[in-house]
Amino acid sequence: MNPAYRRQARAILFVIAPVMFFIAAFGLLWGMSSSSLAFVECSGTYGLFASNARCRQPAIAELMFYGGLLPALVASAAVWALRRRDD
Repeated sequence: MNPAYRRQARAILFVIAPVMFFIAAFGLLWGMSSSSLAFVECSGTYGLFASNARCRQPAIAELMFYGGLLPALVASAAVWALRRRDD
């Protein structure tokens, strides 16, 4: 990567990583609360295409968790790699 753009890339990724971690944490908490609230009504089975809307929420929250965690880890690793190159 061009050294002139390394600092801007690191700054952008430094902002993206905590935001994605926050989204992942929100998805985790939402998934835990919605699965416990809907356990009896859904008989412990949750799916993205369930007929009951309450049975879909834990699956959507799981996608939100993993969809936020993966980019957060990638952005954190990229920030770490760019920081090591500057030193």
